[in-house]
Amino acid sequence: MKVKPDKVVVSSASLLAISYLLVVFGVPQGHGAPYTKVCATLDVSPEACDVTSVACEIIEECVNEADDVCHTPEPEILNAVEGVLPTLKNIFRQEGIPSELVWIAEVESSWNAQAVSKAGAVGLFQLMPETARRFGLDPEAETYDERIHPYKSGAAAARYLRILHEQFGSWRLALAAYNAGEGRVRRLLHAHGATRFEEIVRELPLETQRFIPRVLSTIADREDQSRAHKRVRIGA
Repeated sequence: MKVKPDKVVVSSASLLAISYLLVVFGVPQGHGAPYTKVCATLDVSPEACDVTSVACEIIEECVNEADDVCHTPEPEILNAVEGVLPTLKNIFRQEGIPSELVWIAEVESSWNAQAVSKAGAVGLFQLMPETARRFGLDPEAETYDERIHPYKSGAAAARYLRILHEQFGSWRLALAAYNAGEGRVRRLLHAHGATRFEEIVRELPLETQRFIPRVLSTIADREDQSRAHKRVRIGA
């Protein structure tokens, strides 16, 4: 579902925010990089995210390879999205999900409503045709592909995320399903007798393994623009 963004760098503000998140969630530090415990911010207990957790290892890789993996574009992007951001956040709140999740659009498309992936996903939230139709959008409308409409696509993405969270009971699994497909995540959980993201993370495509730390990094950076160390929390 992705359009690969240009090379970007995780800002110091983002890393400061992530460091703070680790402290306020009471996750032990150490082993060379505090960022190994970033996954504690996405509905996983400190016990489930210990120093040997593969999910944490992936997030550490993501931070260490920030130039190629993590997606936190330049601050100027805030000016570009200022007009649509409040409405999109309100749409997400009305769906009963964290409004911070609108920043998925930055990871998915770099806020380019015209973005088209090789797989055929389109728009800010990179919706596939079947997903768009499922939530009332017409990708083949006479006037335009409705997936490029920021609010229509935002409402569809928010509704889909809510349904995925209700289905899997975890935001990390919901995000994995949004990226890799709910069928794939469901099959992996069943095949491994699993209920948690970290139990199947290594079986997911590499792009999906890195999707959650990308989203987290972007949320931390964007929500932290005006105040350092703002607590960004997406609970179960």
